[in-house]
Amino acid sequence: MMNGWSTQWGYAGRFQRNTVGAIPLFFGDSGSRGKSGAVIDIDSIASMSFDRIGFGDTMARSSFVSQQATTDVNGMAMVRINFTQAGAFKIFWNATYAGQTDAADFQGAPVAESLSFQAYGQWADTQNNAFTQSLNTNRESANKNFTARAYTQYFNGTGLAGVNVSANYLQFTDFGPPTLKQFTLTNATTGAVLTNATTDTNGLITFNLTPTTGSWPTGTFGKCVNVQGTANASGNYGTVQLFFGSVCTVPVNS
Repeated sequence: MMNGWSTQWGYAGRFQRNTVGAIPLFFGDSGSRGKSGAVIDIDSIASMSFDRIGFGDTMARSSFVSQQATTDVNGMAMVRINFTQAGAFKIFWNATYAGQTDAADFQGAPVAESLSFQAYGQWADTQNNAFTQSLNTNRESANKNFTARAYTQYFNGTGLAGVNVSANYLQFTDFGPPTLKQFTLTNATTGAVLTNATTDTNGLITFNLTPTTGSWPTGTFGKCVNVQGTANASGNYGTVQLFFGSVCTVPVNS
């Protein structure tokens, strides 16, 4: 804030790496009335962890390209920026208006994400998508393995090879917080254990998921496990969350 003027910022959006995007920024007085003619530019960018908890180094000026913009009659400016590396970032702006200058503090800097690929997860066999349980005899199919697929691609739709895929699951109990448990990944064809799964030249990989600790949900009608994971592309392309689906106990006729 400078001499009664205020700036309002927040989440700036998700961008494709090496592609120009625009960040909308508002500049106005303390009554939220937009002011025209303010020149907005980017000073620096600080890298963040994808959970937005930790911080890394300040991005080198050569790692992003920005173009200053001037606010319109409504106090809005579209500052164009091109990230040349993937990650989550705090964007520190500067503003000049009527001979005065101001710059973003920690709270006033918006967050933006830059990614180079997308990832998808799904069950390969949808018939294995639930456990069967008899309410009368407590009959269950327990510890069944699931075959899952992960597909990764550039934003333009081209399959991305060599993406590292890992998985975990959150076991949701009736009460209390979720419990994090781990999977063993095995090759769907050979059965060999994989520390991490890696996508082929088409960006696709199919593998079996087996609980390393505990088991799939049993014994309680309506208990579910949500299967999630991450995909990490080499070459500074970024990290994307995967969601494969849910496994639940369901009643069947005895």
